[in-house]
Amino acid sequence: MLRIGFDAKRLLNNFTGFGNYSRNLVADLVTHYPEYECILFTPDVTETPDTRRILDSSSVSIVSPPRYRRYFWRTIGMRVDLHYQKLDVFHGLAHEIPNAVYSLSIPKLVTICDVVYRHFPSSYSPSIIRQKDKAIMSACAAADHIIAISESTKHDLVEFFGIDPLAVTVIYPSCDVRFRNRGTAECITSSKAKYKLPQAYFLYVGSITERKNLLTACQALERIPLDDRMPLVVIGKRSNYFKKVREFILTHNLESWVQFVNVDSNDDLPLIYQGASLFIYPSLYEGFGIPVLEALSSGVPVVTSNISSLPEAAGNSSILVDPTNPDELASAIMAINNDEKLKKRIVADGYAHSKTFSGANLSQQLISVYTRLCES
Repeated sequence: MLRIGFDAKRLLNNFTGFGNYSRNLVADLVTHYPEYECILFTPDVTETPDTRRILDSSSVSIVSPPRYRRYFWRTIGMRVDLHYQKLDVFHGLAHEIPNAVYSLSIPKLVTICDVVYRHFPSSYSPSIIRQKDKAIMSACAAADHIIAISESTKHDLVEFFGIDPLAVTVIYPSCDVRFRNRGTAECITSSKAKYKLPQAYFLYVGSITERKNLLTACQALERIPLDDRMPLVVIGKRSNYFKKVREFILTHNLESWVQFVNVDSNDDLPLIYQGASLFIYPSLYEGFGIPVLEALSSGVPVVTSNISSLPEAAGNSSILVDPTNPDELASAIMAINNDEKLKKRIVADGYAHSKTFSGANLSQQLISVYTRLCES
């Protein structure tokens, strides 16, 4: 069986997009292929219930440097640890292969999740753009193969970096298995009480940044007649963009219609999804859009954007709209909310589509890539 090394810096220390992707991937591997050994290389370990689930697996081990060696470990010091681990393959999970891995004479892979900065260059300084370009080009050049998390991201790699399409395999991410576990009516009611949620609500989950485009969701809500309107529950980390959203809410008297919620446990999030009437995600760009998959897996109908990777994540059953058009978004929300038959069909078809991204299926695809590289 294979001994697989992972760059686990973000897996064990980042609790947003890259970290979630990495944890789900390794969690799926150890669940469905426990005979494979997963060696996680990281300068630090942040213990949380989510990282603990992985660290407690008998097929997972951690390699970290002593404190005095941490500063240059990923560039130089890690070479000693790599030598003693006798790996069969190394996988950089989030846009990076540590410099110390470059000279290893084993197959190397890198996952590229997105190139968001190329689509929104005005949000980044020229030096940051150059830095990100260099990091991606270096990692892709060092890799024997590249994993893209969507066809959209693969297209970006080919278009922006001239990478050979044959060097890239698309393997979609999964979401945490907790989203497929149905909570009882009592549990959902208890979750609503805990976070003081309304009985019926629309839901948005994602960082509150310009790219995620929450403002358009608020603009659409304001256009929905009061008789058809539900409160919009918003869960996500705030940025300076929050001020812009808040100003619109105050100007249009939506204070009682938009509720910002801080969730203190990831175990509660599936119940909040399952309690929602509709999931709204008008993002302007995503490498994949895991919140869409979380909603579909939770049995919630989805309205999302018709651009970037979101049609791939949402599938043909969800309602896709122009994310810059609040009128179109409002119409889609009302169409689902006012037609129970349509809503049930979208939920059933969406849940069926979400099974495409099961951990068993995606792990099998990944193991196939590892095996092919090791045998070539």
